[in-house]
Amino acid sequence: MKGHDIIDPIDELIPPSRPWWVRLFVGVAIVSVMGLGAALWGFGYVFPQPDCCGSTSGSAEMSLTADGTAVTVTALIFNSSGRDLRISRATADLPGARVLGIAMLDESNSTFPISRTEPLPAVVGARTLRRLVITFVPTTCEDEPEPWGSVAVHLDVVNESWPSFGRTYTIPDPVVDQGHSVWSPDAAINATSTTPLAAACALLGRSSN
Repeated sequence: MKGHDIIDPIDELIPPSRPWWVRLFVGVAIVSVMGLGAALWGFGYVFPQPDCCGSTSGSAEMSLTADGTAVTVTALIFNSSGRDLRISRATADLPGARVLGIAMLDESNSTFPISRTEPLPAVVGARTLRRLVITFVPTTCEDEPEPWGSVAVHLDVVNESWPSFGRTYTIPDPVVDQGHSVWSPDAAINATSTTPLAAACALLGRSSN
């Protein structure tokens, strides 16, 4: 047997090279799958991306609860993606206050003061702005005229066709940023000159001194 006819056993373990068109097809398929996955992820089809495609802002609304024992303040959440998102739970940090609960403002409650809320979980539709309602009691009446409060929500994509990955999302804007509206029964509170905790105490009839 001639030397060049000798086959190395290692060579038998290496599969023969595929035709060029097969390699091209496999490469295109891999790139396509990766591109589709990135698009589904980036545009919020499988991973909640409420701030993927825009933002909005607005002022918080503050009012007494129906029984007059606590105060509510609203926090905006804007879903700029093209998918409905489900808020399964939410937490709020309001310095100088004790948070009693968080719900979603009922979409039929178009005017203030707040009369109807819906409990979590709740859905924020695609490209929709909704308001969370935070019920709290101030533990102090003194605060500074600066951004106040933050809210974090746990989101899932409302999906029937694709798997969904949940995430905890902190709403980028503070609960009260540059202004808030106070719905007082006697219309005696000037929101433009009242800080959030002072306004809450005034609604409850407590002195800020």
